[in-house]
Amino acid sequence: MSFAYDTQAAVWYDRIRPHIKDEVLAMHFERLMDSMHDANHKCTHRDSNVEGDGVNKDDTVSRDARKLQEYVKSLEENPDA
Repeated sequence: MSFAYDTQAAVWYDRIRPHIKDEVLAMHFERLMDSMHDANHKCTHRDSNVEGDGVNKDDTVSRDARKLQEYVKSLEENPDA
């Protein structure tokens, strides 16, 4: 989940968080995001018996994080689009 978490956190802190006025909502969202990241390190991937990074190795999670990352990059490259 490191790639997914890093992408999600960057979008949250750089693009969404500055617009959130409700500090309690932001705090709870950030705690949930961090808890999910921590829990990932306790999960095993379906193709492995090794504990840790179960979510990080999931193809769907990686694909969705990549799509989000690509979208943000396109916004940065074309801010007027």
